[in-house]
Amino acid sequence: MGANHTTAGFTALEDFITAMFDSEGAPLDAFIAFIQHAKLDVALRAQD
Repeated sequence: MGANHTTAGFTALEDFITAMFDSEGAPLDAFIAFIQHAKLDVALRAQD
């Protein structure tokens, strides 16, 4: 997911890496941001 750091809401790869170690929730927040940015949330809500 590091290659997709901008899609996950981070401007720099270093910020993404730091956030992954900051808290337990940071990876989940980044994953949710990635899903929403990639517009995959619609398919998940439709259980597709």
